[in-house]
Amino acid sequence: MDIQFLRNFYDVATLKSISKVASLSHISQSALSQRILKLEQELGIPLLERSNKGTNITQEGELILRHVKTMIRAYDRIIEDISNIKDHKETFVVSSSSSEIDLITLRILLVIKEINDQWFFKINTMPKENTELELDRNLSDMAITYESIETDNITSFKVGTNELVFVANPKVDIEERVSISELYKYPFILLGDGPDIPNMLNYALKSKGYDIDDLQVVFTANSIGIAKESIEKTEDISLLPKICVEEEIEKGAMKTFKVEDLSFEYEVFFSYNKNSYYKSKKLIDIFKREAKKLLK
Repeated sequence: MDIQFLRNFYDVATLKSISKVASLSHISQSALSQRILKLEQELGIPLLERSNKGTNITQEGELILRHVKTMIRAYDRIIEDISNIKDHKETFVVSSSSSEIDLITLRILLVIKEINDQWFFKINTMPKENTELELDRNLSDMAITYESIETDNITSFKVGTNELVFVANPKVDIEERVSISELYKYPFILLGDGPDIPNMLNYALKSKGYDIDDLQVVFTANSIGIAKESIEKTEDISLLPKICVEEEIEKGAMKTFKVEDLSFEYEVFFSYNKNSYYKSKKLIDIFKREAKKLLK
């Protein structure tokens, strides 16, 4: 099975256009169509539905696509490892499932690069549910996670806790401490990125006799950056990881406020592939140490 044919199928399934993929791949549409057809013949199932309106993936294609993603990542990792051996470099793959973890990982890596600038890193962003799979299949070496992962190939250590804080634009007329009922008076940005804030907030409000559905939710932000930009430009309020807004608070671009009877903390773990530890014990120990410093 040709890896390039699999990559072509992945691109067409993602962009839903043979013409766009052909143009980006610098091959003719007919050549690309032939590659997909050969792949379908080899697998014995239709992967795509073609029509005048475009190209859609079939149900069978959806199933194959999940495996193709893993195969492409594994192939790319092999090529990268071979290149590193030739260049006498050590490259490590770090999985990330949120903007917050991106930030934590970046801060740790900046410290590590000062210790050894011959270590190279690649951050792969993916949904939370894929992190364990990537670690287990040795497609990733390590990850900061919100849950402990313990399998035959993965181990985890708690490196600290982080706190969620209520934030607002300094211009918003809100007291430093408010009641839960007052929270419902303000437009609210719900963060859908990072720890499961909607579920945490819903549980906390329910335990006090309130309903999250009654909040004036303007929208659910899929990244912390979007939530922060909205707060800085509007009178919206939000509940965000403290580590991600410390700089804005210090500069006066945001302010925090307390809500009576509500507080939020969550655990953060450092998870890694056991095979990676055998070959890179020093690096992983440093990564774990720096994570603990950052997340006291």
